[in-house]
Amino acid sequence: MELRPLDDTWVNGMGESVDIETDLVFPFFKSSDIAKGSTIPRFYTVVTQRSIGASTDVIAHQQPKTWSYLKKYQELFSGRKSSIYKGKPSFSIFGVGKYSFFPYKIATSGLYKRLQFTLLEPIAGRCPMMDDTCYFLGFNDHLSAYIHAIALNTQDAHHFFDSRITWDDKRPIKKDLLDSFDIEKFIKNNLDLIKVELISINLFSEQEVKVWFDHFLQTKQDHQPMLF
Repeated sequence: MELRPLDDTWVNGMGESVDIETDLVFPFFKSSDIAKGSTIPRFYTVVTQRSIGASTDVIAHQQPKTWSYLKKYQELFSGRKSSIYKGKPSFSIFGVGKYSFFPYKIATSGLYKRLQFTLLEPIAGRCPMMDDTCYFLGFNDHLSAYIHAIALNTQDAHHFFDSRITWDDKRPIKKDLLDSFDIEKFIKNNLDLIKVELISINLFSEQEVKVWFDHFLQTKQDHQPMLF
């Protein structure tokens, strides 16, 4: 499913030029990209479903070139060993749902021995996708995403995680660890610090920031878990 952009076309893992519709092609970040803080995708991927188990037959009618490309490599798809694909529609993908299509995401890698929270933004109107070794928080608006990214990248937040991570583990950063951090409470307790940094980057007006925080403080905030 991985494609590399090359000039005005796509190239697959076998070095072949790929001519398909762009409708189902999304920017794709690997764990190594997230760990490095990269926000420019090296790869793109074909997203064949919007929910687990959804029919893929519609692609044949709506994106015929994409369907022909998938059919060309159907044997490779059929040869996937994982039981999660058994009995599922052709060309099914893993770990997809509503949460996959948030336009803004703060992502971290579960594998690398470096704590990095990377804010990913839409590219050409397409939301960023990640491999299954990453965790993320999803947002519908830029300002909310930015505020949460600032919070997660503060020294105090990193100290919280660093003091609880066993870096010798194969997958040192785990979902239950990320879930244990109450980011909404953290933002409330560090309002001034976050506001100063937010205004200093000059991406949002002071009025936008004021309105966001006024609403945030007046609304009961539930603890938001990390998603995969």
